[in-house]
Amino acid sequence: MMAHVSSAMTHLVLDIQTSACSFLDLLVHHYPALVLPFSSQLWQVFVGAKE
Repeated sequence: MMAHVSSAMTHLVLDIQTSACSFLDLLVHHYPALVLPFSSQLWQVFVGAKE
């Protein structure tokens, strides 16, 4: 699932990037243990997507 979120965060369509960030926010709030092992990878994708 995190591979899909990471991919969507770097998608060319802004609406898909926005949806990915919203979905990630939902996961962090409701299932933090699921996101924690991927936090380093997701951070790199997030920072790279904003450059």
